[in-house]
Amino acid sequence: MPTNHFTESIKLLLILAFISLGSANDSYGANVASCSASESKPSKKHNVYFANQSSEPIKLHWIDNNGTAHPFKQLAAQQSFRFTSKQGHRFSLGKNDKPKPCFMIGNTRVQAIVYGQSKDLYFNNGQFHKADFKAPFQSTGYLVKLLGNTSFSQARNILSIDSSGIKKLSLRTPKNNNKQDLSAEVFEVKLGPSNTQSTPQQAKPWQILRLVIIDSIAEEKRQELADELAAIAARIPHYLAKHSKQIELHPGEGWPSANNSEHSFTMGVDTFNKLKQYGVIDSTFFHEMTHIALDPKFRNDHRWWQAQSQDQTVISDYAMKSPYTEDLAESYLPYYLLNCLPETLSQGKQETIQKTIKHRIAFFEQQIPAICG
Repeated sequence: MPTNHFTESIKLLLILAFISLGSANDSYGANVASCSASESKPSKKHNVYFANQSSEPIKLHWIDNNGTAHPFKQLAAQQSFRFTSKQGHRFSLGKNDKPKPCFMIGNTRVQAIVYGQSKDLYFNNGQFHKADFKAPFQSTGYLVKLLGNTSFSQARNILSIDSSGIKKLSLRTPKNNNKQDLSAEVFEVKLGPSNTQSTPQQAKPWQILRLVIIDSIAEEKRQELADELAAIAARIPHYLAKHSKQIELHPGEGWPSANNSEHSFTMGVDTFNKLKQYGVIDSTFFHEMTHIALDPKFRNDHRWWQAQSQDQTVISDYAMKSPYTEDLAESYLPYYLLNCLPETLSQGKQETIQKTIKHRIAFFEQQIPAICG
C-alpha cells in the first residue's frame, strides 16, 4: 500500500471521454450544468482529475463568483491534469471559444467517476448509472498468490550480500508512517541475471538493493533476515524489481507500505513472518514493487481510469476498499500470473480474472505487458 495517500474526501475523476470534438454539432454527449457563478462560501476540498481523451486541445476555465470565465489550464490531446479545488467551484471546458459545459466540484451528477465514500456512479456511453462494486474474489488480495518455490525457477542470482554496519538513518515507521531517526544495520545486495556464471567480482549487477534492518531486532537474526529478503526480491521479475532501491524491516507488527518517491517499502518483522507463514510473501513483494514501478507513471493515466470504469468490477476486496490507491497493484499480479504462470491458476480462476478485469488487461497489454522468464 502506498504512503502518499490522498485526503479522505471524495476523489472526482472527470474523464472526458464523452467529448465528441469531431462531430458536426460539437456535441458533448451529455447534459451539463449551467455555468453560473462559483459559490464563495468556505467548503471542503476535493482532488479533481481532468483527462482530455480527444485528439484536439481542450481549454479549461474557472468561473469566478461573478460568473466570469478565466483561463485556467489548456490540456493537450491525451493529457491529464490533477488539482485541488473546493466544493461549489465551477469550471467550463471545450475547444476554442464555443459554449462549454460547466462542472461544479462536489456535484456527483456531473460527468464523474466517484471514488472514496460515494462509489455509486459510473460513466458509459455518455450516461451515468448506479453500480455496485462487488469483488468476485472475496479476499484481501492474496487469493491469487506467488509461491516462491514453484513460481520463479529463474530467480536472479544473488552476487553478494555485504553489511556496512550500524548507521543512523531517518526512516518511516510502518505503524504511523512518521519519519524518525533510527539505528539500523544496512546490507547491500547485488543481484545479477539468473544465467550468469561470473564471480561477484566479475559480474556487473543488474540491481543494487539496500536492506535496512532496525538494530533493535536481535543481531543474530539480522543476517538471516537479510538473506531471506534478498532471496525473495531475487524472485520478483526484474522489470518490476529494478525500480526498488530499499527495503526496511522494523520490529513488531506493521503492514507493508511503499514509498514511490523514495523507491522503498517497509514492514514489521512480525508481519513479515506471518506473511511467510500464510504463503503470500512473494505476492506481497510483487504488490509493493508494482506500486514503486508502475504507480508513478500509470495510476493517474486517464486510460487506466477508463479501463476501471469499463470493467465495473474489481479483483479483490482490498482493491474494492481502495480503488484509487490499490487497484493497479492488485490487478497487475493476476494479469502477470495469467500470462506468465497460468499453471498456478485453476481454469475457473483464469476465467474469473479474464472476465473481471478485461479492460484492465487490455490496458496492461498496451502499456506494460508482462515480461515472462
